[in-house]
Amino acid sequence: LPGGASMLVRWQYWDGAARMYADKPLAGVGGGNFAAYYPHYKIPAAPETVTDPHNFILSLLSQYGPLGAIGFVAGFVIILCRVAFSTPYEDSPEQKAGEKPAKVGPWGALFGIGLALLVFRPVLLASDLGDSLDVMIYVIIILYIVPVAVFGVVFWLLWASQSGLVRPGKATQAALFCGIAAVCIHNLIDFAIFEPAVATLFWTMTACLFAVNSQRTDAGRVQFAPPRIARLAILTTAGALTFALLGWALIPPVRSGRNIQRALNDAFRRIELFDAAAKADPLSPRPLSLSAKACVQQYTWGDTRNKTLLQTAADRYRVAIQRNKAGYKNYRKLAGIYELQAETERAFDALTEAARRYPGSDRIHLRLARLAELLNRDDAAIAHYKTVIRIEDSYRDQFKIMYPGRELFSRLGEKNYQLAKQRLAELK
Repeated sequence: LPGGASMLVRWQYWDGAARMYADKPLAGVGGGNFAAYYPHYKIPAAPETVTDPHNFILSLLSQYGPLGAIGFVAGFVIILCRVAFSTPYEDSPEQKAGEKPAKVGPWGALFGIGLALLVFRPVLLASDLGDSLDVMIYVIIILYIVPVAVFGVVFWLLWASQSGLVRPGKATQAALFCGIAAVCIHNLIDFAIFEPAVATLFWTMTACLFAVNSQRTDAGRVQFAPPRIARLAILTTAGALTFALLGWALIPPVRSGRNIQRALNDAFRRIELFDAAAKADPLSPRPLSLSAKACVQQYTWGDTRNKTLLQTAADRYRVAIQRNKAGYKNYRKLAGIYELQAETERAFDALTEAARRYPGSDRIHLRLARLAELLNRDDAAIAHYKTVIRIEDSYRDQFKIMYPGRELFSRLGEKNYQLAKQRLAELK
């Protein structure tokens, strides 16, 4: 890692993730919910609010609990242990007399997939090829030709080993083994293992390692032929699970996302389309938050200040909060609506809930301090101003450690920092 700054911030990510897991040690906070929960555990001095702890073990533990982490890790650790401790035999199994490896099927599949990667993939990606010829050549080779070449090599390795044409040696296993291990080690400080392209290649290499090892050992050569009734039960269960996955987990977000994209390009029907997106995906708070934001914009930019729009926005934010009670942003935005409605007490209560979910936000505490003054709650204002100064001071100390000699970049802003100090002194 380049210097101590990277390790410092990663340690802060890991500290927050560990405390998150400690609060929910059995099942975690749920898949994809790390970003919503992390601000509650974030160290105030930390400069970043991240969506992943940059450590795949902590990421799995904090979101899925021990069972999810063990299931994920077992998928490749079992294969690695099998390769490390299995005893290879010297001679590969010979092909049956007169049997020839298939030629048309595998190579036809390879041709089709290669054609898709070279023709359809560029159309779907529509990458910027650049202006100069050398840049265009570089982009085409890296983005389109290299993936086809890598896929071709892996495909040939699997086909040749399965057909008995090639006897994979120890070097092949060692290369695959070390590649998989290297990805795992690297992702103890990164999160690339969860990115679709990296994850696909990682599990493909794991499958290749298993296939190559199976050609060199007797381990794992167990023929399993369940009875017809068991196969029927397996297929029925798989079909039901697939149907449930499509109906409840995949299709609703797709429909919601389509309406969100339409709303962003249609100013006249924006609120209506955001509401349709919220109805299409009854678990996601995002379309409701976007709908509320559109209502506020329409209220702010309109010729007449329609108070009904503010009430509609507040209703949307409240429903969004019900869908995701862990996030702080909708509470903060709801407080802004109450401020526009001159409901200072309700704004203070909503911001207090936001601060509970993001205690390290100096800006939220600054707003709370100002609202407390309006409500004549001097003790609360003093407490929040002290919190603002403490958070900013800790951030400034870390900034000096991470960027020695550089001019300070204030996260809170110098004007707000001095205002908090001045008001604290006056209230005291």
